[in-house]
Amino acid sequence: MKNLAELYGFKVFPVSLDGQPLQNNLFGGYERDQGQAKKLGVVQTPAIFLGRPGTREVLLIAQSTMAQPQLEERIIEAAFDAGWINRKEYESTKGWNSWMALDLRQDQVQKGMDDAQLLEYMKRLYTVQAALGMGAE
Repeated sequence: MKNLAELYGFKVFPVSLDGQPLQNNLFGGYERDQGQAKKLGVVQTPAIFLGRPGTREVLLIAQSTMAQPQLEERIIEAAFDAGWINRKEYESTKGWNSWMALDLRQDQVQKGMDDAQLLEYMKRLYTVQAALGMGAE
């Protein structure tokens, strides 16, 4: 969490269930649990939640240890599922964009098309989709 906080500008609000700081004192400023764990349904630690600034929305990310890449992926997935980021923002984290994918439907590709005809069909389809802005949220 410390790396993510520094890398992405997250603010971490550690809550101690036993009233003690973490053994390595990684997060010096912590709060003692005053019912937050029960309200959020914490069943094991570490429990990681993502809060949306300016709202009272909180998403469960994990209730276990997790490597940084998996934690990053889970945060992105949760934010997308909750509608906090749109499809274009979500896909920008994946290194690919669905707007580049052509909507090739089996019933529209004619049997017997040779490679040149299929390529021409795909070029026309790409031009139409690009003109319509399909997938570009």
